[in-house]
Amino acid sequence: MTEETNRNEVLDFLKERRVAILGTTDEKGNSHLTPMYFAVDSDFNFYFVTHSQTKKIINVDRNESATVLVYDEKMFKLVEARGITITVNDAEKFKTILRLLPKIDFQMLKFQWPPPIDKFQKGEIVAIHLHPQELYFGDFSASQTGVDGDFFEKII
Repeated sequence: MTEETNRNEVLDFLKERRVAILGTTDEKGNSHLTPMYFAVDSDFNFYFVTHSQTKKIINVDRNESATVLVYDEKMFKLVEARGITITVNDAEKFKTILRLLPKIDFQMLKFQWPPPIDKFQKGEIVAIHLHPQELYFGDFSASQTGVDGDFFEKII
């Protein structure tokens, strides 16, 4: 498999998933893990939308390093990305991120999706952009029993 094929396979894997675990660090150095709907672009940048006063926003404003984990328990595959987060402040970029996010029926959750742009402009909701410095693809689907074997491939 070529490097480009590997990148395309990983990108397809990510685009077929909706939920990632975003890991940030609080002021005491403790991990804060949050399941979130996400989008990813062709450069493996991850995007999330959240309320502006959440713990994860407080954490990324204090410490820009974060980790993302996307896992499929039926396929025994995962992607882990570590990188730098940026809180998105530009309305046009925010609109682009909303278009990237998966189409999800949020009526059962009783809130509007996509959120109105005026909530962004008022500072009630924000987007997080994670630019990966490292990205690994783990494939445990073809593994043999035992602990030998290299299940992870570095993509970035």
